[in-house]
Amino acid sequence: MQSEWPNSSAATITAYEEIRTLGLTTSPAEKFAKLLLSWSSDSQGAGNGSQVRLTLTHAEITEMIGTTRETVSRLSSEFKKKQLLQLKGSTLIIRNKSALEKLLLSPASRFSYRERNA
Repeated sequence: MQSEWPNSSAATITAYEEIRTLGLTTSPAEKFAKLLLSWSSDSQGAGNGSQVRLTLTHAEITEMIGTTRETVSRLSSEFKKKQLLQLKGSTLIIRNKSALEKLLLSPASRFSYRERNA
């Protein structure tokens, strides 16, 4: 991407990519998965997954992905049950990065949480 914008700073390009990625997704689950994946690329690796120090509240995450706090709480619980992520104190462990990536490609991710579980 930097070759397209040789005069842009790395921070501007990163911000553009995050906005573009989150803006082009169609469901809250997909947006949440993309956010988690973006954090995992910046995280320290561990034997059982990527670890991220989580300093954001559910309310702040909702603002980032454009959904409700209730939806973020439900998705977080759903992802924990599916063992995609784990929370230990303020440390978020992304346990199954490949499953999150598959979620982005899945037709089921095109529907909202409520539509899938109605």
